[in-house]
Amino acid sequence: MPVPPDAPGPASAPPQRHGPGLPRSLWAIAVLHLLLLLGYSVMVPILRAPDEYAHVDLARHLARTGTYPDFDEPSVSASTVAARGTSPAYRPGGRPVGVGDAVPAEERPTFAEAGPDVPTEVANQMAQHPPLYYRAAAAVLNAADAVFPSWPWSFDRTVGLLRLVDVALVAALPVLSWATARRLGCPARTSLTAAVLVLAVPQLIHIGSAVTNDGLLVVLSAGLFLLAARVVTGDLSRRTAILAGVVVGLALLTKAFALILVPWAVASYLFAPAARAQQRLLVDRVAWLVGLATVIGGWWWVRNLLVDGTVQPRLGEAAVEPVAPTGGFFLTSFADRLFGSFWGNFGSFEVALPAVAVTAATLAVTAGVVVAFVRGRVFAVRARLAYFVFPATALLVVVAVDSFLANLSPGTPLAPQGRSLFPGLVGLLVVAAVGFDQITSKRTPALPLVAFAAAVVMQVLAIGAIMGRYWVGGASLEGLRSMLAFSPWSPAVVFVGAVASVGVAGWAAWELVRDWSHERRGAAARVR
Repeated sequence: MPVPPDAPGPASAPPQRHGPGLPRSLWAIAVLHLLLLLGYSVMVPILRAPDEYAHVDLARHLARTGTYPDFDEPSVSASTVAARGTSPAYRPGGRPVGVGDAVPAEERPTFAEAGPDVPTEVANQMAQHPPLYYRAAAAVLNAADAVFPSWPWSFDRTVGLLRLVDVALVAALPVLSWATARRLGCPARTSLTAAVLVLAVPQLIHIGSAVTNDGLLVVLSAGLFLLAARVVTGDLSRRTAILAGVVVGLALLTKAFALILVPWAVASYLFAPAARAQQRLLVDRVAWLVGLATVIGGWWWVRNLLVDGTVQPRLGEAAVEPVAPTGGFFLTSFADRLFGSFWGNFGSFEVALPAVAVTAATLAVTAGVVVAFVRGRVFAVRARLAYFVFPATALLVVVAVDSFLANLSPGTPLAPQGRSLFPGLVGLLVVAAVGFDQITSKRTPALPLVAFAAAVVMQVLAIGAIMGRYWVGGASLEGLRSMLAFSPWSPAVVFVGAVASVGVAGWAAWELVRDWSHERRGAAARVR
């Protein structure tokens, strides 16, 4: 991985040593990320995130029956349909709601009280996915039944509990992004920038705070990036290969996009130092990785091929507006929907970030990646860069081809999802951070602070858009009261969390300013 000209040692040197523990600025970023996740979990009405009602319903089905249905069997239960119908807040396309629309917390029904758990005509396509996430969610529901005397909770609080599970899953993403960059030998400021950039993707916060299998896949992929970084910097231990095999296997048992991680993880050993001189050792490590991945999760896809004749059986997708399949109109519409829903298109394509923000963010990251490649000193450095940006690129190609082929059929909707690229996000952000730090030949001590300012802008725009779409009063005190009236948790707790988020944002800015000042003083001392 290329490093800026002022960084010590060549790009192929072992990773730089640093003090024990995490930097205080990284702690601040990690805490702010967690608070944002918690805030989004309340700010977006329950059952309103992409396919959230279907994810919840399948988890409840498993909790009740313990059996995973065939992909073409399940339908959304009448209890879930009835719960969605209790307020326009829970239905896509519903109007903004206010305090007067909320049912008092103590009067909100459980799922069973809202309706019977019997099949409906509403298809639930989630059983086309592997079962790991849903079995984990079902285990949480069964554990809650055993632990909480007041269980079952109201339907909104039940969904809120499952949202908290997803929050816990993705909470460590900034730390994993930082650790990956540090392991690759990036300077402290570049590594911290990679962590800060996680906050600049509001859609990631939205998806990470909703009930969906995407969060589990994203955090497993992020962990795999760190393991791959260890391999390409010389860690050829059997333990790392075993960990990588377990992570890939769990990812394969989560979602189809994990299939690209198998060859990608194996390829990390091709980039390891002295790979040709240790072929027997590398074969052993790859065998452990592939073997464990196959036993843990690969069997699901082999079963699909044998039983259904296809890797990923489908029941279809949610209806969206059809578009022309060919020519510039397809490319324009595809890019608009994909990148719009990558940075922030919340709910079921209900409210988006301003187009100028999406365009600027997309161009900035693209420029960072390009600069990193242009300033890569040797072919080996560029090859390593390509390796770490490959998952995001491969996912982009898969989504583009799938969308194009689907739209060759008249009336088939164009529905590319930006969140499909999130499994490759850590590698993309690390490479972009490397490029940002090499835009000029001089060190850029303020880089993490600049990235944080950009993240704040993106979050302010996202929060304003979400509040304006879902709550009467928008981003005002009235809008806050509307949101609190529908919160599954105590309004006082949510309000304190909102205030704490502002305070922690200030703390993060202060720590980043201190880092900037410290690095500037260090640079001045070296000049003298």
